[in-house]
This record gives sequence, structure tokens and C-alpha cells, in this order.
Amino acid sequence: MWYYDGCNYCKSKVEKKFETYDKDDGTSDVRDTQLYQCSNKDCNGKEVFPMSRFKIPVRVQDSTGTVTLTLFDHEAMKFVRKTAKELIQIQDEVMFSYTLHLLKSHVFIFIVMTHYIFFNIVIAN
Repeated sequence: MWYYDGCNYCKSKVEKKFETYDKDDGTSDVRDTQLYQCSNKDCNGKEVFPMSRFKIPVRVQDSTGTVTLTLFDHEAMKFVRKTAKELIQIQDEVMFSYTLHLLKSHVFIFIVMTHYIFFNIVIAN
């Protein structure tokens, strides 16, 4: 999947939480309200909501081997020039496939310096 639902506070994964309650007749039911729970313990007790965020796997290779990297929200938006939420809204339209086509038709050069933990992304046409 190229996106995930992230916490509005910390960007960690958010999952839908179902709240049950006991009815007057003794049976249980699920409340209609949508609640979300962040996977980060620091967000416990906070009212979190999901924000669609990019999580794009990228395979980079050279003559020495191949490595898989992940482009998260900030870096992915530099390529796509749209938010994940915008692309989700139009994913069934032509624009989404066109955007992916544009990404596939370019060669991207990644400079990864692990000593300084610095990533420089250069777009080559």
C-alpha cells in the first residue's frame, strides 16, 4: 500500500477502534461513532484522528546491489506534488494513473550518505 492512516499528533499508525455498549435488553451493540487509537503509547488519552500519509516503497539499485527505501509524507510530496488525501480522493480518475505514469517514466538519482544520515534526492529528466 502506498499510504497509511497516521496520527494527527505523532504520525504513527492509527487504527479504527470499536466501542461496545450494553443495551437495555441485555444484549451488546457497537456504537456508531468512529473512534481511532494511535499505536504510539504517548498518544494514549488524546483524541486522535487519522490523516492519510504517504508510505511509498522505493527500490534503489546500483552495481553493488539493491536496497529498499521508504518515502514518507514530506519527501513523497516533493515528487507527487499532491497530498496522499488528494490522491485518494481521485484515485479512480485518470489523474492518479497519470501521476504514477509520470513517476515511472523518470529516472531518479538517490544519494544516500549513511555516515551523516543524510538523504539528498535529485530528480533527473
